[in-house]
Amino acid sequence: MRFLLPESRGTLRAVDGTDTALAVAGVTGVTVTAAPGTPVRPAENAYDRLGHVIATGPDTPAVTASLDAALNALRVDITPPS
Repeated sequence: MRFLLPESRGTLRAVDGTDTALAVAGVTGVTVTAAPGTPVRPAENAYDRLGHVIATGPDTPAVTASLDAALNALRVDITPPS
């Protein structure tokens, strides 16, 4: 499991690419828990997470590769603070 974390402060506009991330071999779940309009910041605690990706595989390197590919497929759109 890996968490989807914001890289900057602002307001979440969207998280795109969930279908692409879910199509990655080994990925069994992609969940976005933050709704558009949510204020976000770089993670300081568990409440700052935007969601998560779950994967399975025959060994640690395979699972790591699946998680990396899935997270890379996700696009987090954040509007900077004004």
